[in-house]
Amino acid sequence: MDLRKLVQKTVVLNNAKTVLEVEKSLSLLTIFKLSKLLNANLARSNLNKSNIEYVSRLIDYNNVFFVKKNRNIKPNIWIYLTEDEKYEVDGYSRFEKVILQNLKTDDLLITIGKRAKEFTEKNNLVTYKSFDNAQSDNIINNVVSLIIKNYSTGKFDFVKFVLNTTKLHNKYIDILPIQNMDESFLGYNENKTNDLTNKFVYPNAEIFVQNEIHNYLIYVVQSLFIESSFYTAKNKLVSENQLLNKIDDDIFIIKRKIARIKSEKQIEEIVMLSKNKSFVQLEKGNDEK
Repeated sequence: MDLRKLVQKTVVLNNAKTVLEVEKSLSLLTIFKLSKLLNANLARSNLNKSNIEYVSRLIDYNNVFFVKKNRNIKPNIWIYLTEDEKYEVDGYSRFEKVILQNLKTDDLLITIGKRAKEFTEKNNLVTYKSFDNAQSDNIINNVVSLIIKNYSTGKFDFVKFVLNTTKLHNKYIDILPIQNMDESFLGYNENKTNDLTNKFVYPNAEIFVQNEIHNYLIYVVQSLFIESSFYTAKNKLVSENQLLNKIDDDIFIIKRKIARIKSEKQIEEIVMLSKNKSFVQLEKGNDEK
């Protein structure tokens, strides 16, 4: 490749680098916003959980949504959330393997996203409800409504949520019953003092608990959706960093080629000058004779 083409290639790569650096800045901003939003939703779900525990103990109230279960006898509700895979190759296989290993015949399956739907079709799994993507209209409320409608019947043991994240040890998280929820994900502190006053609880404490359960589910499901988006955004940032590093490497290699070509040309010019000088001196010597 000649020098002109190499110089032009560095211009193209530098332009691509500029665009990519802008994209990286936007990714960092997105991650910051999602992190802030995630923490806010987790804090709200923590507050709801604390209120439910406090009032349930206060009035000795056992609710199917709340009381911890140690055995899995009845069917479960599974919710499988997927995002478009632009920045990670086959990031969901490990989660789908866990679903297939644990899914029972009578389990109820809700899918969100194209990948989740394709997974159920490929494995001939019956879905109760399928959403096209995580951005579907009013999807949080719709998912929570489906959970409440089915779980309130008492026919299910657990509600298990599956999403692409590194924060879950079992590749899924039990969001119901509430006492089975992974407290490490919520960052829950059971020793935190509850400052709830009776005026917010009475005269109907049971309705208060039911409202708090609904709010808890809204914020937990929303947190899991945000966590899924957060993980996707981080993968995007990793991909952008890798591309930037590759561009830097390519620019470095091309600059070395340019430097070598320039050096070779300088040597050629010096050799030519030396030859010309020798020729002139030879001609001058012949003239003197």
